[in-house]
Order: sequence, then structure tokens, then C-alpha cells
Amino acid sequence: MAIPWLAISAGAKIGAALFGGSQTRQAGKQAKELGRLNEKYITEETAEQSRRLRFSQGRTTSRAKAGFAASGFRSGAKSMGGSQKAYLQTLRDVQQSEMAWLQKSGQSRATIARKGGEAAASQLNAQAIGMFGQALTGAAGLAYGIQQGTSGYGG
Repeated sequence: MAIPWLAISAGAKIGAALFGGSQTRQAGKQAKELGRLNEKYITEETAEQSRRLRFSQGRTTSRAKAGFAASGFRSGAKSMGGSQKAYLQTLRDVQQSEMAWLQKSGQSRATIARKGGEAAASQLNAQAIGMFGQALTGAAGLAYGIQQGTSGYGG
């Protein structure tokens, strides 16, 4: 009689679907966690880049002021001429723009990393649900076949 072998085969398929679903679901959790870790890393990296940029900008501003002083102008905002004040204001504006761009781009990259992990997790979870559904369908077919004295797969 072929029913025991077919039942064993169906049981193996059900077990494989359950195992595959479980592993896929676990991979989804790991993908989500990886997205969170990438987001954290990018946020920390951006903070460090911002710190370095701020330091570099401070040096640039100090050099500009030192250059003004070396050219014969006394230090201090009141003694600076209009062109020096305009230059420093333009320099500040450019530096603020650079910093804002760095922080905005870092935030965007961090968000993309997190959302990428969430999307991968969602896709893997959907696959896991499909595998669990296959296992359930296989189990129902096997139970029906045993009840009817057939394989449950049309045999």
C-alpha cells in the first residue's frame, strides 16, 4: 500500500515548510535589527563628521581673521572694514550651509538604512507566512487523505 510512503513524504514536506518558515521569519528579525544597527552607526558617523567639520570651519575662520590682522587691520569687529565683515559673514553662511547639508544627508542615510531593514523584514515575514500556509495546506491534505484512505494528493 502506497499511503504510508506518501504520508511520510507529505510529512517531510510539511516539516520542511515549517522549518523554512521559521528560518525565514528569523532572517526577517535579523534584517530589521541590521537596519537599526546601520541607522545607529550612520547617526554616530554623521555626528563625528559634524564635529570634525565644525573644528575645520573654526580653523578656517581663525585663519581669515589672522590674515586680516596681518594685513594691518586691528582685531575686533569694530575695526574691520566692510569687505572683511562681508567676507566673514559669507564664510559663516557657507559653513552653516555645509553643516546643515551634512546633518540632513546623514539623517537621510540613517533613515534609508532603517527602512531598508524594515522592508527586508516585511518581505521575509510574508514569505514565512506563505511557508506556514503551505505546511497547513499539506497537513490538511494529508489528514483528508488518511481519512479517505488515499494519499490526499489525488491518489
